[in-house]
This record gives sequence, C-alpha cells and structure tokens, in this order.
Amino acid sequence: MNVDEFFDRYEATERVFSESLLRDAKFQDRVLEDVFLDRSDLCFAEFRRSKLTSVDLSRSDLRGSKFVLVEFEDCDLSHTKFNKSSFREVTFEKANLDEACFEESQFAGVEFKTVDLRKTCFVRSRFHASDFEGSDLSYADLSLSQFNATSLRGANLSHANLQGASLRQIDLSQCDLSYANRLFGV
Repeated sequence: MNVDEFFDRYEATERVFSESLLRDAKFQDRVLEDVFLDRSDLCFAEFRRSKLTSVDLSRSDLRGSKFVLVEFEDCDLSHTKFNKSSFREVTFEKANLDEACFEESQFAGVEFKTVDLRKTCFVRSRFHASDFEGSDLSYADLSLSQFNATSLRGANLSHANLQGASLRQIDLSQCDLSYANRLFGV
C-alpha cells in the first residue's frame, strides 16, 4: 500500500492498518487520529508538520525515519524501533514509549514531558535543548549518549544505565538517580 492509498482509506473512515508496509512514506501536514498501525514497517518514513493522536504504532519499525514539527499525543509507541532516526521540534505528550529503541538517534528541541520511557534504549543518541521533565526513565539505557542543554528535572532515572553518557548544561534537580550507574560529565 502506498501513502496515497493509505490516506484514501483513512479518509473513508478505515482505522485498522496493522502490519502495513509503508516504507519511505511521506506524512506532511497530516492529522491522524485513532489509527492502528501496530507492527507496521514505516522505515525511512518522513513526518513533517503532523499531529498523531491516539495512534497505535506499537511494535512498528520506524528505523531511519525523520520527524520535524510533529506532535504525538496519547500514542502507543511501546516496543517500537526508531534506531538512527532524527527528531526536531517533536512533542511526546502522554505517550507510551515503554521499551522503545532509539539507538543512535538525534533529538533537538524534543519534549518528553511526563512520558513513560521505562526500559527505553537511547544508546549512542544525541540530545540538544530537549526536555524530559517528570518522565519515567527507570531502567532506560542512556549509555554513551550526549546530553546538551537538556532538562531531566524531576525525571525518574532509577536503575538507568548512564555509563559513558556525557551530560553538559543539564538540569538534574529533583531527579531520582537511585541505583543509576556511572554518571559522568555532570
């Protein structure tokens, strides 16, 4: 299915697209609500100026995708692969990212405020001017990642793996760092 066929079916009120193949799809200036795209292949997709509300992308593959000016609201992104993806001016609000994988991804101006990021993998990722305020990063793997001008204020980082992480101009006030390991560069 190509992206035009997908939107034709979506506009005709179809909402279940589980296990879809939408590689290289371009989602520009789109609003998606109450859609099931779980277990779908969206590798190398591009999302620009779009809003996704109550979208189920759990266990989907979005490796190598680009997200610019995107809002994820109340979306299920658990167990989703975002490896080597880039995020610029993206908001995750009330999103479930439990056990998602963002290995070697880039984040600039991204908001993860009060988001479930338990057991999420951010190995070798880069964060600039991003916000994790109040998020649950317990058991997350942040090893070898670089954080610059990023807020982790009030975040739960208990049991997080911070081995080799670089933290520059970071707000760690009111963080739970119990049992977090190897915190360098603070």
